[in-house]
Amino acid sequence: MTTVSTSDSFLPASLESTGPCPARADYLELRFATSVGRWTWCVPHPDNEPPYPDEEPVDRLAIAMGRYGIQAYRHTDSGTGTALPSAAAIPLILDGTPVQVALRLIESGRSG
Repeated sequence: MTTVSTSDSFLPASLESTGPCPARADYLELRFATSVGRWTWCVPHPDNEPPYPDEEPVDRLAIAMGRYGIQAYRHTDSGTGTALPSAAAIPLILDGTPVQVALRLIESGRSG
């Protein structure tokens, strides 16, 4: 099941740093680097969210604009799949799960 536009192109991104979100004290800002520029994403701090039950393993994540805003998705060889709640995605990102960011988010300068 694909939940993101099939026209989205993705770039590998590495997590450079984390810190407090400038817009909301209870959020965490994740700073990513890609081959075409940097991108930031403010998300609810994982300590402030209830734990998310484990489903199937996630080997890669994609971050893209979805129906309800910027969201992390499962990313497989067949494309982008179901969205993950931030309570599940953020610990994966912080633990080093490979991430790809939609090129249009980086090019538009749109941070989450």
